[in-house]
Amino acid sequence: MKSLLLLLCSACILAFSNNTQNNFKISNGQVIWQKVYNSHLTQKQIVEIAKTSGYFENVDIVNKSTITAGVREISPDYKRCGESFLSAPSLVSLYHIKAYAVIEFKEKQFRVTLKSIELVEKQTDRVGRQITDDIEHAILNKDNSAFKASFLRKSSKILDFTFQTITNFGKIQEDSDW
Repeated sequence: MKSLLLLLCSACILAFSNNTQNNFKISNGQVIWQKVYNSHLTQKQIVEIAKTSGYFENVDIVNKSTITAGVREISPDYKRCGESFLSAPSLVSLYHIKAYAVIEFKEKQFRVTLKSIELVEKQTDRVGRQITDDIEHAILNKDNSAFKASFLRKSSKILDFTFQTITNFGKIQEDSDW
């Protein structure tokens, strides 16, 4: 009886932990990346930093607590994570990443959510097309309910590092409460 209870508890913990990894979450079958930061920067300051960073396009103030923007094609920074081209997973070495960003403000904090994350092949095919695909096809299981083990090994850490790098709008501190 005790072993059955232990097995059930372990399964629940694994199932929960497999839905959130390195700031990546599964929400309604879609992958999002979400991070909360403490900051004294104002919304206008963050808009200006985002516009001049080169990582964002179409930066728009929706209201006094929300900014939206597109994330331009960026290359995952596997080198600064200690990986070489050959040791990095193909997900991070062969693809650029595009996304849609929502930045929400609340009491000296802001939360960055990246969604609609797409993989864009760095190389074109034989007829000159660049292949684009939703990230869910590459990193989630068949029913979009859990991350694949291959994503959890290195790719999630490298993409998390890359996304934190582009959303670090100056001297800020991380926070997990929202």
